[in-house]
Amino acid sequence: MRVSREEFDRKMAEMREESREREERFYRELAEMREEFDREMERMRRSSEEEYQKWRKKWGEISERLGRLAEDIFVPGVPYLMEGLGYQVQARFVDLEFKGHRQYDVVLLARKPGEDEVAFVVEVKSTARADDFDQLRKALEDLPERFSPVQGKRLIPVLAAMRIPEDLIPLANRRGVLLVRMGGEYLEALNPEVLP
Repeated sequence: MRVSREEFDRKMAEMREESREREERFYRELAEMREEFDREMERMRRSSEEEYQKWRKKWGEISERLGRLAEDIFVPGVPYLMEGLGYQVQARFVDLEFKGHRQYDVVLLARKPGEDEVAFVVEVKSTARADDFDQLRKALEDLPERFSPVQGKRLIPVLAAMRIPEDLIPLANRRGVLLVRMGGEYLEALNPEVLP
């Protein structure tokens, strides 16, 4: 069967048109799939972000509760610990806060018989970290100008925490920071040798 040139050209034109239509349909479907994929990815991203924000909020709440729990444990016990170390507590100040400045968990004024009064500045943490020493030092620098009862007194930094890694003890000794944790009957000083 012989096909005329015109018939051949017409068939080729039809095939090219069908091919072009298939190609257009393919790219249109591909674009639709891409848009659907992008929408789904955006929905998943938003959902993940919302979930992440919920978890961050939960972790923040848990961290805050743990911090309050640590304060509830250490704040009442620190005066008794100092008495056990030979100091007579003269005054106790809890949650000192100065307009827009840092908070001091506990400040104790105490003295050993026959010695000058000292001020224990206690920072309570759930877990002690090395950078807490720098924060505590900065707190000591600012306190005398904000709180007159400690002016002229030796300030003794105290870091009280539920968990204190052993490698912090030598650092605390070098910096003159008393470390306090739960232990024994209630609270224990890990390095009382730093005390005067």
